[in-house]
Amino acid sequence: MGKKELNALLVNETNTPNTSIGSYRLPLTFILLILDKFTDERENKYKVFLDENKVSYVECIMPQGKKYMVPGEGHPNEISHAEISECVFEKLKLRGF
Repeated sequence: MGKKELNALLVNETNTPNTSIGSYRLPLTFILLILDKFTDERENKYKVFLDENKVSYVECIMPQGKKYMVPGEGHPNEISHAEISECVFEKLKLRGF
C-alpha cells in the first residue's frame, strides 16, 4: 500500500460516522485545516487528493508578521490564534456545523 492510499484509508476511518467513545456514539467528521498557502504545484496536488478522497477541508491562512508572533519564539500568539479560530468558526458555520 502506497503513501497516498494509506493517507486515504486513515482519513476514511476517521470519517466513519457513529464512532463510539465509551458508551457514547458520536457522529464524527474529519475536516482538515489548511493554514499555509503553497506557491507551487503542491497546492493543486493536495486539493486533487482531498477532493478525490472526499476529504473536507477549510482554508484559514496563518497571518504573518511580528504582530502575530510570540516575541523571540516565532510561534503564533493569541492574536493569530483568535483570527484563525474566527476564520474556522465562520467557515464551519457556513457549512452548517
